[in-house]
Amino acid sequence: MGRLYGKGIIWAKRLPGNHGLLHASKSLNGAAEGAEAVSTNTPDRDDVHLPDLPPNPRLEKHLAAFLSLVDPLTLSMENAEEAVAEFDERLKKATAKAKIIEKLLGETSTSLGHARRGVGSDNIEDIGALPPRIIQED
Repeated sequence: MGRLYGKGIIWAKRLPGNHGLLHASKSLNGAAEGAEAVSTNTPDRDDVHLPDLPPNPRLEKHLAAFLSLVDPLTLSMENAEEAVAEFDERLKKATAKAKIIEKLLGETSTSLGHARRGVGSDNIEDIGALPPRIIQED
């Protein structure tokens, strides 16, 4: 859920204009100011710039819905059956929204809902020819 939230924040920051999707609460602003005071020794990252997204009301609508699903302040931290079911439902909806947003933007993702496949998980027929060092000659 944290990775999805991070992607949503980056997408919202790349939107042009004042869209109002990112409004931090006062408690978050205080925590951010404290973090800035601690991290003054880190080098500036002004050289990193992502291109702005094209203005698109449909994209803004999907992004607003996506951010409301992955907002960590609205997630329940209870270990109750209802809370876990709600979390699973929100995660499923957020993953689907992320795919929609990625298609709108023409971006691809390798980390959303896809477990990395291990070496032995491929089909033997998809591997191809054996390397010469493995082939035994009689």
